[in-house]
Amino acid sequence: MPDGRKALLDAATQVFASFGFEAADVRGIAVKAKVSPNLVRVHFGSKIALWEACLDASAIEARPVIDETRRIAADLSRPIGERRRDMTLRLADFYAAHPDVRDFVPRGWAEAPDRAERLQTLLLQPAYESSRAFFAAGIEAGVTRSSHPALFLPCST
Repeated sequence: MPDGRKALLDAATQVFASFGFEAADVRGIAVKAKVSPNLVRVHFGSKIALWEACLDASAIEARPVIDETRRIAADLSRPIGERRRDMTLRLADFYAAHPDVRDFVPRGWAEAPDRAERLQTLLLQPAYESSRAFFAAGIEAGVTRSSHPALFLPCST
């Protein structure tokens, strides 16, 4: 099956998002992907490598929306409230279109420190950095009720 790797990634992201890494079963992922279970080993080598590939794919999926929110945040020609609305709507649209990414991130964040660190590096930190200055400006202007921009995402520098 030429798209077996993609089918496994999609199925694994759904399973990891729904049940977490420990509860995810490689055989169940393969059944969901409608491929042979040995393809997990062929394409990824191990369950952890499959999880990491799901994270990499999620980061690639999220890159355009992170870049777009960075552009929205940096557009100083528009009022903060308008930009906040547009950023929120764009993120909501992304997560509605990618519910598995939405659920994969907090599940992985909560499970194991090493996986949480990879999530932070590949997804959370770039998202935070894309809008940190914007949220800080909103706090300073009194438009955003918060004491620190990091309260919007579970990572900070």
